[in-house]
Amino acid sequence: MTTHKKTHRTFSPFLTHTHTPCKHSLGDFVVGSTAIPEAGVEVENWGHKFTHEGEEFIWNGQFTRFGCFPVRTQVQGDKGNFFSESFVDLVAGIPDPNAFVVPPECNQ
Repeated sequence: MTTHKKTHRTFSPFLTHTHTPCKHSLGDFVVGSTAIPEAGVEVENWGHKFTHEGEEFIWNGQFTRFGCFPVRTQVQGDKGNFFSESFVDLVAGIPDPNAFVVPPECNQ
């Protein structure tokens, strides 16, 4: 039998997986090749600097030019904190919203 322990974790600040007016363009590149039709994906690179609880952070996000799908995000702090996530096999929308419903036995 699997047991679940209810815990509370705070991840802050929350960073969205999109680019907003406070973020600036760092250029773009192609994953794959433009030499063959449909053999490459255009990716835009965005950056943002911010301070949180006395630490300076640099956020970097990469998104497809068409559809604005996230490819990778990274956050690096000046005190050694680092976070990176990559995205693969994305689908538009949520095919099964119930996937985010916590089973009742986990809320005990």
